[in-house]
Amino acid sequence: MSDEPSHLLLGAIARARPGYSPAFRKLADFVLNNALAVSTMNIDELARAAGVSVATINRFAHRCGCDGYPPFRATLRKLYESAYAPVEKLRLGLARDIGAAGVVRESLDSAAGNIRRSHELLQDEQVRRAVELLANASQVYVAGLGVSAIHAAFAANCLEPFRAGVKDLAAMGGVESALRRINVLRAGDLVIGIALPRYSRGIVELLGLARQRGCKVLALTDGPASPIAALADTALYAVAEHPLLYASNAGMVALIEALGAALAQHTGDSLEAISAQTERLLPYLYLDEPP
Repeated sequence: MSDEPSHLLLGAIARARPGYSPAFRKLADFVLNNALAVSTMNIDELARAAGVSVATINRFAHRCGCDGYPPFRATLRKLYESAYAPVEKLRLGLARDIGAAGVVRESLDSAAGNIRRSHELLQDEQVRRAVELLANASQVYVAGLGVSAIHAAFAANCLEPFRAGVKDLAAMGGVESALRRINVLRAGDLVIGIALPRYSRGIVELLGLARQRGCKVLALTDGPASPIAALADTALYAVAEHPLLYASNAGMVALIEALGAALAQHTGDSLEAISAQTERLLPYLYLDEPP
């Protein structure tokens, strides 16, 4: 059986489709357009639905690197098990009667644990490389889509005081907005890609395009198995597990804040810049007056 992740299997089918026989092409089109349904069908059901023979399905599965149709279907199912895992987690969580205060305490404990585990995953060389990329890049762009759009905006806000020109590539406009701006990227720029489960396919495509344009890539994600980790020159990890929700934001927020602090320490003129910024903001700050 092929050990490729399900999304890679579907991508391989799409790429190979032009060279398929008419029967294989008919089956491929059905699989690509109905992958979720196919992951639940037995071979006879698929044959009827796609209008092909059982023998064609078995040959197609072998062509895809699977040892017959059952392993092929199991590979597809893994994709949707991952996508629907948060739904099952929420269903099980709602079945537990621990009260609102219990849920809040459990969530806070989980967030604290995620930050501790993120600390344990840190490697000195990765941090050093990340800060050097930030400090030396011609321009810095931050990209986060879906749930990570808020992280991208937060990262731009945290990093911008310590180096000029940090820009949110999507600017809360989604994948279409980010892809429209791809032409601004140049060799020597840094793109910080941020992704937590459930991962956006758009961020994977965006970082791939950034690499094609000669950019360096820093990934901020939840672990080495993340689809953006392999696209990065270096990666930092924020554990994102949550007992009820599909992902926790606490580790990522803490990691971005820590990266901003590291950049501030690395940048020689950061003290002067922050002092000047404080003086500009002083008239707008609420200050307790002495009695």
